[in-house]
Amino acid sequence: MVSEIPDAVFDFFAAEPAGPMLTFAREASAPRESLREPLEAFLSGFTPDGVAEAQASSEFQCFAGHQPDKDRAARVWLGERFLSTEIARRRLEAIREDSSRVRPRPYALPALEDLEIDDDHLVPLSAFSFDGARLVRNEFAFLVLPTTGSPNSTYWLLAAIYDRALAERTRVRLDPFLFGPAATYPAMQYRMWIYGRPLDWDRVEALKEPDQGRWMPDSPHSRRGFTDYAWTPRNSEVHFVCEEVPDAGAISMEAARYLHAVYSRVSGSIEHFDGAVRVYSPPEIEERRTLHVRTAGKMGLREKVFVVDGATDPGVLSLVAQTFFVWNGDVQKYFSSTLSLGDTAEHGLQPAAADASVCRRG
Repeated sequence: MVSEIPDAVFDFFAAEPAGPMLTFAREASAPRESLREPLEAFLSGFTPDGVAEAQASSEFQCFAGHQPDKDRAARVWLGERFLSTEIARRRLEAIREDSSRVRPRPYALPALEDLEIDDDHLVPLSAFSFDGARLVRNEFAFLVLPTTGSPNSTYWLLAAIYDRALAERTRVRLDPFLFGPAATYPAMQYRMWIYGRPLDWDRVEALKEPDQGRWMPDSPHSRRGFTDYAWTPRNSEVHFVCEEVPDAGAISMEAARYLHAVYSRVSGSIEHFDGAVRVYSPPEIEERRTLHVRTAGKMGLREKVFVVDGATDPGVLSLVAQTFFVWNGDVQKYFSSTLSLGDTAEHGLQPAAADASVCRRG
């Protein structure tokens, strides 16, 4: 469809916390000087057949078909989608490439060079200040590694960690692309209602045999293949694992989201919990689809996104699980009492992308 993305175009939009779907059309209509030529080169690279196919799609006709210059509108339409897919693909590629580095991206930046990172590429939140959207250190702003192709997918997770006063004992993985000078880096704000209630912890505490299940997505077009969960009793502990496995056709740009928690029957608290993304190769995803998370073991390349150590109230797990698996309605329903993130019409929930605002610092 297009031969390549100019480096200036990729670098700019890969660092945008709102992502191309909210920013590309704006920049294409009034590009800053540094992007003018590379953006035009990028847009001109789409073939006439690709442009015609985009114009014929019902989605394009609904949202952009009213624009007078349909050729230009179709190229911008294609550019948004191509960039979003390629940024997600290259993020997983960067995680694979950096997995054995002592200081993977972005930890070689001067703003982070004095910061110690652990073997899982995590850094303590206590080393940063949080302004409600960004992690700021040495006049640079950073974001946590997204768990999906959407750059805002860990926005609510980070907010929940600070809201529940977990930050002092939490470590996170910073994203390899999403950073910039704090004076100019955008601070995004989104609204979403997240509902949480404790599970029946008496039932969890009394488990003698593993309790497990699998949810299939409602939409046949979902990139999510299925979601597995399991509670497994181990002496005085009960371990919880949950994994959202991507569809085999989406693994080049979507990782699996994986959550692990340890409940202590002695203290009645969560002693440890962590969330990670698992990057699968085509053979690995085919094997994973034949297994349940309880028996899948350590498949794929696992990159931890956050870790919380120390005793935590069990009810916190409900909120954290919902924010970590944001947009997964099955996890939402399992951990909440009456509604899911998909109940937008009845309960007034606003999709994040439709209710995002951006403030540029400076």
